[in-house]
Amino acid sequence: SPNPANAILRVSTMQVQGLVVLSLTDALGRKLLSASMSGTTHTLAVGALPRGLYVVTLSSPEGRSAQRVVLE
Repeated sequence: SPNPANAILRVSTMQVQGLVVLSLTDALGRKLLSASMSGTTHTLAVGALPRGLYVVTLSSPEGRSAQRVVLE
């Protein structure tokens, strides 16, 4: 099930091996935010985005993972 968020979205990973790129896309697949993670935690300011369902994707040399997020 999607994770709820309000103005701040905090993304954490277990380990970071190399460059990890974090992206936030809307329900139509449009990329709204993109950032490089320099550690195991990154914070995104999402308060200006409309409420709804989004997907956070982490991409690294080891692979890719995605998680649904609901902005409330």
